[in-house]
Amino acid sequence: MGQAASQEGRGELLTNVRAVRAATSAINTSGPMPRKQVNALIDGSFPGRIEKAMELLRAIDESQASIQALAEERDAMARLAPLNVPLELLTGISGLGNLRG
Repeated sequence: MGQAASQEGRGELLTNVRAVRAATSAINTSGPMPRKQVNALIDGSFPGRIEKAMELLRAIDESQASIQALAEERDAMARLAPLNVPLELLTGISGLGNLRG
């Protein structure tokens, strides 16, 4: 049972390493590593470092989404600016319709 859990943990670590590698284009410039060195890294601080990288990547994704939402809000405000509508009147409005005659 312990070995299965260990293999599952290593599988999850491998998935996370691949995700970090894909997001960062990171490569090992020194080439392949000996199995003993890989095992030492896995048993050491490497999993924590990968988890920290995953947290940072999630924070970047959240920041980019927030920036996109703010840009869309800015664009909407730019379209409303020529109307000279007081911003207080727009509080709580989630959308505006456009009626043309």
